[in-house]
Order: sequence, then C-alpha cells, then structure tokens
Amino acid sequence: MGRHLSSAGICGMGSHGSRRCLGAGKAALGIRTDSAFKRHRRPSQERTVKHTPWTAWGIAILLGLLPCLAACGQESVGVNLVGYNHTDKDIGHFTVDGSEGGFLQANRGGGGFACCIDIPKPWKPGMTVTVGWTDDYDENYQERRLPVPRYAKYGDMAVHFLRNGQIKVFVTMYALWHPDYPLKGKEAELTPGVPPTGPFDK
Repeated sequence: MGRHLSSAGICGMGSHGSRRCLGAGKAALGIRTDSAFKRHRRPSQERTVKHTPWTAWGIAILLGLLPCLAACGQESVGVNLVGYNHTDKDIGHFTVDGSEGGFLQANRGGGGFACCIDIPKPWKPGMTVTVGWTDDYDENYQERRLPVPRYAKYGDMAVHFLRNGQIKVFVTMYALWHPDYPLKGKEAELTPGVPPTGPFDK
C-alpha cells in the first residue's frame, strides 16, 4: 500500500482499494485513530477485561465457603451453663473452666443460663472441668477438678453443689425434674423433702 502526504494529512490505499487519510494535525502529532488503536491493542488487554467478572465470582464463592470449611474442622460445641445450689447458703458466683456461671441462691437453681462453655464433640474419656466458687459473701474462692460423665447428646452443662459438700457436673438436654435427668432421688432435691417439679406437675 502506497502512502503520500497531502493537505488532508497522510493518505494511502486500503486493502480493498479504498483511499484513507489521517488528518494533518493528527498525523503531525502521531495520534492514532480509534480503529488504529483497536488494531494495535494487545490481546492480553482483552483477556484481562474479559476474565474480570469470572475472577469476582470466584472470590465471592470462596468467601461463601469459608464459614463452612471452618465449621467442618471444629471439634467442640458451645453449651450454656446452669447451676443448682442444694445447700442452705448462697454461692456468690461459680465458674467452669473460667466461664462465669453467676450467683446461686440457697436451695435454688435452674432458673438462669450463662453462655457459654466449649465441650468436646463427642465426649472424650478422662474429660474433666475445673469448677470454681465463692461463699455467700462472694469471698474465699475455691476450685475443684471434676470428671464429666459420658454424654451422647448436647444440651447444657449443669453444675450441682450438693448438701454433703460434693459437686457434680453433667452435660444433659433434660431439666432437673425430668425422669431421665442424671441426678436422682433425694440427691436431686433442692429443698430437703421436696422433689423437683416441672411446669406440668400439679
């Protein structure tokens, strides 16, 4: 294709025999027309623009999967704490492995829940927890390491301060008055001689 400079600018013959000119001002400044720019644009630029939406979708999908992947790797579950005071003295507060359970009135319990404490899923042989508590003046803090009996289902971690000085811990989905509750008979009574009752008992 031959080219020559005219008053119209740089002119030449196109591939189909047509005559094309670039304005003199643009030719002098070396400015390319839009069509020239498109012809000389690098393929990598087109690929980048073309794939950008897919990159955004990929990031969105990955972010959506992160919570699921984290949950799949968990080996513990959080349960509420509930306390029962079978003694005739208030307990200023109690804790289980550092998690706060709150105040326990004498001969009362089960009315409030504190969140939360992590327990293994499933139960592990030799599992223990450290129970701490204070006296009725919220003083004289003590601790005791206690075994946690086997559990198959999750519910609440119940801590019982018994009249004989024992402390028992259970992970259970039942309330104190339920027939399948792990504490039975007189030991389950909050007030001596008064069996635990539920909302449907008369």
